[in-house]
Amino acid sequence: INALLDGKPRYEHMGVPRDLWEANDWDAINEVIRQRYIDMPLRDVAGMFFGIHGKLIERLNSMTVEDLLRPYSAYQPGSTWDAPILKWVRLNTFEHYAEHTLWMERIARKHDTSVANLLASIGGGWDTLNAYLDSLTEAQRTELADAGGWTVKDHVIHLAIWEDTMNALLEGQDALSAVGVDQETWDNDHPHGVNAVIHRRYQDLSWEQVQQKRGEIHDRLLAKVGALSNADLMRPHSDFDPGSTSSEPLLSYFAGNTFGHYAEHLPWIKAIAEAPPEDEPTTVADLLARIGQGWDEFNA
Repeated sequence: INALLDGKPRYEHMGVPRDLWEANDWDAINEVIRQRYIDMPLRDVAGMFFGIHGKLIERLNSMTVEDLLRPYSAYQPGSTWDAPILKWVRLNTFEHYAEHTLWMERIARKHDTSVANLLASIGGGWDTLNAYLDSLTEAQRTELADAGGWTVKDHVIHLAIWEDTMNALLEGQDALSAVGVDQETWDNDHPHGVNAVIHRRYQDLSWEQVQQKRGEIHDRLLAKVGALSNADLMRPHSDFDPGSTSSEPLLSYFAGNTFGHYAEHLPWIKAIAEAPPEDEPTTVADLLARIGQGWDEFNA
């Protein structure tokens, strides 16, 4: 974001080949970054991170709300994107901190590979999500929407359908069976195209119908998980999906489709339910406060 605000190509600043950047291959881009810094001592990483953060806060303090609402293309040479620069500030600060916090927590918990711990993690995430959903009005759940047209209800059914892929997996089926997309869409437009299919298919359900469906899916999954052994959680994905060649343990798929997925979407759900008109801050101070809160929670 510092490079973006300085008008420098982001891919150059990050040391990523332009063709890789333009292909939007985020896994490959992130691997380039990981390899570049993998041998850097933690103290040096922390020093670099805090320095970058301080520079960004200083830069944002000098900006106005009007600056934040200028299009991305006004800052990035060669771009035609017209969404406000604010979107990228949010995505790469407090929303990004929250996203990675759950993955780091997952790594920290990895030593406990028991069914009991998995059920506790799923239950804790489920309760946290439901406590927030229960606090919302009907309008917040079903009428307010983000820039992409997603409501809170859309996020909730999205979480349920992906959770159901774990039911399918434990029944020896592939994820396509639960999601209901064709092989071509799965292979060539995953995850965005797949998520768009889910969004279109379920967007007309009422809140009550969504709640009923997700409850049934969740109860089925808890029963299936409870019947597993600790050893089952460490068996490779390919043992459960006949078409898979993945050697990743079954346990690693649960986080991304249950408690980790809930935590990933909760900030987006909150952004919809609590957003001011058009989801824009009223002042630069408001943006800085949200970045500061996310920064403090991340570092805690």
